[in-house]
Amino acid sequence: MIDVGDKDAAALMREYWQKNKDRRIRTLFRIAIEVAGVRLDDHIQVVKVEGDRRFITSDNPVYVVPEGGMLSGPTNKDLSLSLPINGSYRSELYPKRFGRDSNRISRLSHSGAFSATEVLMANREQMEQASLFVIGTEENIRQYDALLKDPARVHRYEAERDVFIHELCRKFPKLCAQYGYVLPDPVEEE
Repeated sequence: MIDVGDKDAAALMREYWQKNKDRRIRTLFRIAIEVAGVRLDDHIQVVKVEGDRRFITSDNPVYVVPEGGMLSGPTNKDLSLSLPINGSYRSELYPKRFGRDSNRISRLSHSGAFSATEVLMANREQMEQASLFVIGTEENIRQYDALLKDPARVHRYEAERDVFIHELCRKFPKLCAQYGYVLPDPVEEE
């Protein structure tokens, strides 16, 4: 039998977290050093969005599962990792297998429909990957919820983004191929 005295649950939790603070900090440092060693050659990309839509984040970063692989965490060198830094910026780590230059940092800035679609997709991933909670302003979370209830607007954003990518890839096919965008073959008319 454990005697907790006259402490309530909140007091017991505070006591537990305070007693284990040093152990948690050491564990976080160990994980950070391990991740740094594994992700040393990754390509880092910082994405900035402009406009009134903002990224939300969650208690879990977003991972992209490799083909035929298992989702295992940031120490898996074959996974890409994406995590919003704040409402306007998102960081992404890409391993060599994605065909991007190692040890490079690139920056992207999106505006208009491309920005809105970028935020929509990232926020959808954050909502789906969250274990316990999402973090963002109440306004941003309400905007996301409202957008999901308006599929026509989502479709319009995605269509505008696709047109933009298509035009960009016509002008810069090598650049688009580097980022994984490939134009479809033209459809032959009968």
